[in-house]
Amino acid sequence: MSDSYDHVKIRTAKSWQGKQPIYVFQSSFSGIKSADNPIKKFFVVIDSRQDVFGVRLTVDKPESLVPQGGMVNQMRKHCKGATIGDILKDDSNGNLWIVLYSQGQEWFLRLAKSRPPEMALVNPDGEMVMRMGMKGTFTKKKPLEDQVPGLNPSLISIKNEMIADFLKQFDEEVEENSEDDDDLDEEENDLSKEQRVLLQKLKRKLKTYRKAAEKQLGKIPEPKDIENMDKHAHLLQSFAYLVKDGDFQLELPKELSGQTEDIVIELDTEKSVGANIENFFVGAKKARKSREMGLKVAESNRKDLEQLESDLKMLQEPLPLSEVELLFDKYKLPRVQASNTQAKAAAVAKPYRVFKSSSGHDILVGKGPRENDELTKSAKTNDYWIHTSAVAGSHIVVPAAKDIRQALPSQLLREAAILAVHYSKLRSDMAGEVYVARRSEIKKQKGMPPGLWNVERCKTLFFRYSQEDLKQVLDRLQSQ
Repeated sequence: MSDSYDHVKIRTAKSWQGKQPIYVFQSSFSGIKSADNPIKKFFVVIDSRQDVFGVRLTVDKPESLVPQGGMVNQMRKHCKGATIGDILKDDSNGNLWIVLYSQGQEWFLRLAKSRPPEMALVNPDGEMVMRMGMKGTFTKKKPLEDQVPGLNPSLISIKNEMIADFLKQFDEEVEENSEDDDDLDEEENDLSKEQRVLLQKLKRKLKTYRKAAEKQLGKIPEPKDIENMDKHAHLLQSFAYLVKDGDFQLELPKELSGQTEDIVIELDTEKSVGANIENFFVGAKKARKSREMGLKVAESNRKDLEQLESDLKMLQEPLPLSEVELLFDKYKLPRVQASNTQAKAAAVAKPYRVFKSSSGHDILVGKGPRENDELTKSAKTNDYWIHTSAVAGSHIVVPAAKDIRQALPSQLLREAAILAVHYSKLRSDMAGEVYVARRSEIKKQKGMPPGLWNVERCKTLFFRYSQEDLKQVLDRLQSQ
């Protein structure tokens, strides 16, 4: 496709305005062959706020939009189904102009880079028939203080650049998603097949999590919006007598309302004044509850993202198959189908994993509740038994070799405790209390469920470890 988009127009269909001073068109390209156009629908977001000032094209529809309001009514009245012919920038003052062709006439949307910023709908005669900004919307006609496009030589078209950037960004995103489905990157060559598959699945899941978290954040009502709903409810209640049938807004000068600035209250023309008042009161109450719940969900999402990012970081280095399988289960992902050879090996596998400590001693880690029972029952009377305190997890057994019969060396104990915490429900905390006992000090009573034992005597110790500590221990896996 050529980089010149002079002939390309942007057709508009539906439109919305936001609670913040933004206006959005659902759009499509005109002038690009369908074979060369991968984007059938996108959105033109026109934002008058200084912090995100300007016009942008996006495939994602912004949140918190409404299909009614002062600007929507005026746009539908004058520019329904308009085509965006050009987007211009005034280098002298930073204003942006959007040229709209509608019913044989040329209309304009001007975004003034002023304080406060303001968006205005300008008719062919150069009059502002509608203005929208942080203070609300205003329908009183006002003459334009500067020249419309065509009469202003300082305007420069930025439409081609915007379309090119948008299509490039879209292509890069498609390419990036495609790469996720490709085989492993070079730096992942030393990972097992299972780990590579899991890594790619979690990378895609991370993108989905982030997008969902951002979307959820956008739905949380702002305190200022809730305050405005309350304010509008009380003001509308006080000045209901000023509203006439068919009014879509109530304009209250600050001299009348007693506020510090003029107030514009948007109305639903299909409802009575009383119903509009009730809508504001009910809306404010719902918004408060929605914000409270939304903030809790946002915090939960943040923790989930942090955990997923941590697991992805851990997956960058080779891990034992047991660790990879635990992550498959944690994220409820189907495991990689084992080969016949793997299946046969699993059928005769031991009920525990064997790790070699830094001192050369074996540390045995049960694979599940029934396997924990099998491991512990097979342990000798003097063997060491380690388990997380009051939390479900694997049984850890350290056979009592001759040199450690009297006591466990501190480093060996720490490594066994790290495995006990890691293979328990405390693994995400990377810290916790563990029981340390001899096999003779724990008993299995008849009728107890798998994995559950009575601890008759033990020491209770607290351990905390780092990701590097964990890696050093896991790297010493000897067998599954």
